[in-house]
Amino acid sequence: TTMGKYKRKHNRITSCEETPNGYWKIWVVTPNDQIHHHLYIGISKKDALRRARTTDFDRAAGLVFNEPSRCRSLNRAIPGPYIIIYCRKMRLHLRRFFGGGVFLSDNWVVGNLQSAFDTWNDKLTEIWSLITTTPQTFRGGAIWTTIVTINDALKAVGYGLLVLFFAMGIFQSAVSFRDFQRPEFVLRHFIRFLLAKVAVGSAMDIMTAIFSVCGSVVQTVMGNIGGMATAGITMPQEMVDTIESVGFLASIPLWLVSLLGSLFITIMSFILILTVYGRFFRLYFYTALAPLPLASFAGEGTSFAGKAFLKSYIGVCMEGAVIVLACLIFSAFMSSGAPVVDTSLSAVTMSWQYIGEVIFNMLVLVGLVKGAERIVREMFGL
Repeated sequence: TTMGKYKRKHNRITSCEETPNGYWKIWVVTPNDQIHHHLYIGISKKDALRRARTTDFDRAAGLVFNEPSRCRSLNRAIPGPYIIIYCRKMRLHLRRFFGGGVFLSDNWVVGNLQSAFDTWNDKLTEIWSLITTTPQTFRGGAIWTTIVTINDALKAVGYGLLVLFFAMGIFQSAVSFRDFQRPEFVLRHFIRFLLAKVAVGSAMDIMTAIFSVCGSVVQTVMGNIGGMATAGITMPQEMVDTIESVGFLASIPLWLVSLLGSLFITIMSFILILTVYGRFFRLYFYTALAPLPLASFAGEGTSFAGKAFLKSYIGVCMEGAVIVLACLIFSAFMSSGAPVVDTSLSAVTMSWQYIGEVIFNMLVLVGLVKGAERIVREMFGL
């Protein structure tokens, strides 16, 4: 097919696979020969394919195509209509090998920035899979096995603390020895002791039940978004054209822009994913040590420690819902209001402006994810 003849109106599906978490991961080739991949959640495979085929991903990514296919280095070596065919196939194979949503460029500045964007997109996609992963299945369940062993070992310590807190509660609430002769006094403390003993013995079941309830809230949020896909960040076409048209000496400031921009983006990517991983490890800590604070329910004066422990654990579980909402808002914002490239500016100024806006948007998401714990505590009064 040559330029100017028949052109597809819809995207071409190159692959569609279901992830272990139930997402549909679809790769498409747009009519402008650009590769995009998106995740669809909460819809059937048929609906996901239909959306992927009809969605204008190039426009959503801020790409504008009003020029012929770009293969400058091949224009001299390959004549006529074979240029478009060769460029399309070569670009497709390169994208399949390296990934990315925009064509690969041999320009170092463009490649460096796009590599940083790909790192961000990969970490954002990884967050989606981590949020829906249970502690039992995380990393193949090896960590969970260790946590269960620690929890079982601490039950003996919990029973010892149970007796201690029970004795402390009795002597703190008794005014005189006559209180021990009242049946209601003895019955009340005995029931509290039995309930605390059941809590210590069933600490693992209690923690997993709380996580399941909070996890269903996260699943509901993700299931009612209508199959919304995670929006990746790619470099606009006009920005790439401007950078590649700059000479060697004029491109030296662009190297600095690229280095600083890619450094900030990479650091924020790892801060984002480390925050989500940190939530997982806090879940493990709470679950492993659960028998100790639950033993405090045996005494009236010490029960506040057990209540505070359960409130904190619920807060950690509900952080997943806040992280999901933050990622959804960021994806919707980047899909509908991506930073605009001002082509009237110089290459350096235009790059600074675009990267600055992108980094600001990323900082907002990182701040929301880092502050998920504080948001949950303020929202639920924990």
